Amino acid sequence: MAVTRYDVLTRRPGTSRLGLRSVVTEMDEAVLIINTEENIVNANAAATALFGTDIVGESFESVLEQSVSSVRACDTLEYSTTTGTQTFDPRVSRITGGGGQRLGLTITLIDVTDREMRRQRIEVLNRILRHNVRNDLDVVLANSDRISNDEIRSTIKSTLQGTLRLSAKAREAEEVMSTVMTSPEEFDLTALAMAVADEFRSGDPSGDITVEAADIQIVSHQPVVRRILRELVENALKHADTDTPCVTITVRENPDGDTELIVADNGPGIPDLEQEVVADGRETQLKHGRGIGLWFVSWAVTQLGGELEFDQNNPTGSTVTVRLCD
Repeated sequence: MAVTRYDVLTRRPGTSRLGLRSVVTEMDEAVLIINTEENIVNANAAATALFGTDIVGESFESVLEQSVSSVRACDTLEYSTTTGTQTFDPRVSRITGGGGQRLGLTITLIDVTDREMRRQRIEVLNRILRHNVRNDLDVVLANSDRISNDEIRSTIKSTLQGTLRLSAKAREAEEVMSTVMTSPEEFDLTALAMAVADEFRSGDPSGDITVEAADIQIVSHQPVVRRILRELVENALKHADTDTPCVTITVRENPDGDTELIVADNGPGIPDLEQEVVADGRETQLKHGRGIGLWFVSWAVTQLGGELEFDQNNPTGSTVTVRLCD
């Protein structure tokens, strides 16, 4: 009787009043308030505009054409709205009373149509780079040996091999970044730094690699941190202007308790333009970087919730600090 006759859940202190708090704080997004029977008891103006009609009193499933449980389980959902098919990121929050009893749910529909379109375009471009372009470059590279002029043949092969390496690095970076979606694990950061140093002492490029590290254990994504360190060391060695490039890897804990991973070299330093491009987060025709190495470092550090800082080394070279916050 309380539910059906006196409509308790749409009156104070039930779903309606408690749900309105969410409506007020999220006015830009469509917000639906539903009761325990999964009927819509309130909706903000954005929701009314989205669906083109007053949906209060309707069942959630009849409006969205999906059950609450299926919406809760999905990452995104598509719905044909008054402006066409849109993609939403649904956020479901429980509404409880003062005694902890479940009164209903707040469902916020965040419009991610543009984001999903960009993601799809990037996936298509990645597939093209992986297969079509790479296969075509392999064919050109195989036929370059037929060129009789040694200088021209050498230039073509060098350029093609560089492009193939760039394509491979982009693919590897994408695979490493996908691990950020998994749960972080504890690992020995000092041991990781030692392993990367050994790799470049005898690899190509190679140099004099020194590790100065305390015994530090961190909880993060080891493949991503390893790739960040490899990119920074490789960048320092590749652009070195001395016969014996020197790189120092420092692992330490700063006074704030954050872990710092520092890579310092004695080379010409990272150009200001390169630093500006990464700091701005975009490239233009007049401002663009030399590759994707520093871009990957920037993206990865951001994904890990850390900070990236560039500085000059003394007397020459650059210092890059990656601050990993707990």
